[in-house]
Amino acid sequence: MKILITGGAGFIGSHLAENLLGLGHEVFIIDNLWTGRLSNIEKIQDHKKLHLVVDTILTDQVLNTCSDDAPALKR
Repeated sequence: MKILITGGAGFIGSHLAENLLGLGHEVFIIDNLWTGRLSNIEKIQDHKKLHLVVDTILTDQVLNTCSDDAPALKR
């Protein structure tokens, strides 16, 4: 399953992403790093099913890229 986590570099989001990756899901994280930290996702940053976008969800292009109709995000 493909799962989108906004704020995925935060404390809760990063733990959720780690658990979902462990279950075999493909995880897309959008975080503007205002309160989130890249250090929170260090353990999973190289996972082949993790896609990270450092931006805000207020950017239309970011959400359009993450939709099912758009091609997969590139790291």
